[in-house]
Amino acid sequence: IGVSRLVGGIIEASHDDRGIIWPRAVAPFDVAVVNLKAGDETCDSCAEDLYAKLQAAGADPLYDDRDDRP
Repeated sequence: IGVSRLVGGIIEASHDDRGIIWPRAVAPFDVAVVNLKAGDETCDSCAEDLYAKLQAAGADPLYDDRDDRP
């Protein structure tokens, strides 16, 4: 079975009305931290602290610090 069919099967088996629910075994990361007020000292500090705490707890977080914002 190819990667495309495998991904399709995972999506078919693991989704809901809001989108894909990646099983932990194939998820690219455990949790995402997104600072929607980048540049704000309080929000920057809070997001960085949360990211560090997640790492310390053994999670594999993604800190999305891109300039693109919703």
